[in-house]
Amino acid sequence: MESIILVGPRVCGKTSVGKILAERSGLPFVEADNEFARRYAAISDYASQNGWAKFRNVEAKMLVDICKEYSGSRIILAPGGGAVAHNQGEQYRQQNVELLRRFGEVFYLLPSPDLEQSAQILVARIEADAASASMRPSLTGRTSAAGEMLAVLKQRHLLYLAAAHYTLYTGPKSPAEIAGEVCGIIRAETAPMPITAATAR
Repeated sequence: MESIILVGPRVCGKTSVGKILAERSGLPFVEADNEFARRYAAISDYASQNGWAKFRNVEAKMLVDICKEYSGSRIILAPGGGAVAHNQGEQYRQQNVELLRRFGEVFYLLPSPDLEQSAQILVARIEADAASASMRPSLTGRTSAAGEMLAVLKQRHLLYLAAAHYTLYTGPKSPAEIAGEVCGIIRAETAPMPITAATAR
């Protein structure tokens, strides 16, 4: 079994699914946004003070560090939402894609292939979590959350698809059900692995 990497837009389920996968497999879960905040500063603060291009440069270097740190083992990794699909430095984005695809199996999580529907679902999740919403900087400068989310998805969707080994349209499934799908795909691709079958949570 290789490391499992979960990519996708904000609030697509990377963290909740990643934690369940880590619990079932006994592997460490590394959330890149939290790691960035631990090493440097909250992303919203860092980006406002230094600009997005600088953030993407440092983010790319940090992902290299994470992959080196765990090069002899396996982890569940959730990069930031834009790590493989941003437009703030193509060299950094492409470096991230190549690095992560070598490091493990990349899964793209999105509620629906219909981007408008996905945008509505994702915005509803953000609005339901006021604390989370306050820590998420605007990516486009739009005042409408729904308009911003749809614009970002239209910009990034094909990049996510190209970066991922697998795409999961998650719909109304719970994080446990999504984790079960990931486990099933990995199990089908590899020899016996430490992840147990999905169970209801």
